[in-house]
Amino acid sequence: MTVKEYIELNDRAEINTMLRFSERARQAIDHYGIGDVMEWDFDIVKEMQATLQDFNFLRAVTYMHQLGVKNIGRCELIKAIQNYNYLIEQIKKSIELENELLKSESDSDSIMAGIEELEEIGIYLQLRQIAIALHYSIEQVKKMKYKDALLELVAQKRINDYQKRLTEIKLKKSLNK
Repeated sequence: MTVKEYIELNDRAEINTMLRFSERARQAIDHYGIGDVMEWDFDIVKEMQATLQDFNFLRAVTYMHQLGVKNIGRCELIKAIQNYNYLIEQIKKSIELENELLKSESDSDSIMAGIEELEEIGIYLQLRQIAIALHYSIEQVKKMKYKDALLELVAQKRINDYQKRLTEIKLKKSLNK
């Protein structure tokens, strides 16, 4: 069965049940060469991260097409599902990496200053931060490779962390005089 045939089915319940219990359907394999998440465009990765909770196979078909899979409708369903599982693994990998590299503790001062308001803006802050640092437009940032955008965010975070620690050290020294 092809992806197109599956999508056109009026009732997918029987097929979905078979797939749910199929060992092959749980494998994560990159059949179509979409590659490592680090090489994808920043905006596609961020969009997939934001929609991961609502992610489903049909939405993933659209993303696979954006990542260069041609004629996805003619692809064998089981292979497309394995690629879907691979896509999910890659997005989870990007989320874990960001949590590890960009994690910052919200102290009471940050909370009092309204950090939650900034967090509500989401991805735009990251786009803006990179655009300002590199003198790019938001559209240029969106088309950056994820690895390059992530590197810039990590570099900026480390610089900010360093400057914050340095300021605290200098403040302590001036108070001890």
